[in-house]
Amino acid sequence: MLSVEEARAKARRCYEKRYPAWAVRMIAEALQQADDVACASDRWEIGLKPPTEKEVLQDHLQAHAWANSWRRAAETFSVRFTERSWPSVGTQHVPLKLTLTGAGEIASFAECARHWETCLQRTKAFITKLVAPRDHAAHALSPADFARFERHVSTLVSLPEDDWQRLCDVLRWLQNHPAVALFARELPVRGVDSKWVEHHNRLVWDLGEALTGQPVHIRLKAPTQFRVRLLDERRSACGLRDFAASADELAHLSDPPHTVIICENLVSLLTLPPFSEALGMHGAGYAVGDVASIPWLQQARVLYWGDLDSHGFAILNRLRSHLPHAESVLMDPATLRAHLDLCVSDPTPTTAQFDHLTALEREALSALLSHDQPLRLEQERIPYSFCCKTLQKAMGACRV
Repeated sequence: MLSVEEARAKARRCYEKRYPAWAVRMIAEALQQADDVACASDRWEIGLKPPTEKEVLQDHLQAHAWANSWRRAAETFSVRFTERSWPSVGTQHVPLKLTLTGAGEIASFAECARHWETCLQRTKAFITKLVAPRDHAAHALSPADFARFERHVSTLVSLPEDDWQRLCDVLRWLQNHPAVALFARELPVRGVDSKWVEHHNRLVWDLGEALTGQPVHIRLKAPTQFRVRLLDERRSACGLRDFAASADELAHLSDPPHTVIICENLVSLLTLPPFSEALGMHGAGYAVGDVASIPWLQQARVLYWGDLDSHGFAILNRLRSHLPHAESVLMDPATLRAHLDLCVSDPTPTTAQFDHLTALEREALSALLSHDQPLRLEQERIPYSFCCKTLQKAMGACRV
């Protein structure tokens, strides 16, 4: 026998699974895009597992109490009864099936009526404040946009009222300024600061993109600054030859160099010898992928000098996935063999797969990993004179 409370628990699971889709359906209908979203059924029924004659005879008090509990439920909800004629018990009017029709009725039986009311109110407000005012002729919501909404419905319903209002204000501002890039600190919304945006970033990013049709350009953190040295002593940038700048700023460097040496180690950068038409840059480890976004690097000759260890090759692999023409220097088997006595053990080698290494680079990496304890040869352990000679050879006639 399925009790009323057991049925409520099952209805509650049904409600929790379906209500986000119901909310999204409301948005789609408001935009006359109902065909673009899946239709979660708002009808739910369940068999009540009525007792057999034998079970009634074994505990007629429990069976009687169970039937009465469903008779009380039938005063509000649709419970189907059937007649059972048993020789030992007589004719009984037995609860057979519960049928709930409509999201509100399912929520009510599941004791989620207040939650559903909040969901309704916020979905309607979302439509009125943010969805309806959009220029939907220019940007109809896609199935992916509706999926973003559905993914966040539960969070939207659970937000405290002040955070809900702030989110609406932020999203409305993004709609009015879709292409503006700024720090979260600059958002002109009362009560919204960097920590608020960071805490609600998935809501802001996903819903903002769905409503505007383009990525959100709010920055939470300062961009990575890359240390740069102009290795040509005849050149400077506003009188500077050693400075730090973000990748976005470096993209605007006037008269960019012909050759760039990217160093994994900062001291290696600071001790690079001078070369004509060349620039040295600190790759900042795995942030080297941001360096690759600088447009003029696509035309420059790029040399990468990293540690001879698994992570050094992983960083090189990442750089080359963006800049296929990047060359490595001092990361070859000959350099490793010449300084094998200077290697130390590598306690945390990476196990990543590398798809962008040359045959010689793979040979050097294999040699490092072939020992019982993987090895690493840090840049600074290689004699400075050897580094300068190798770099000079790699640069050819570029040295000043």
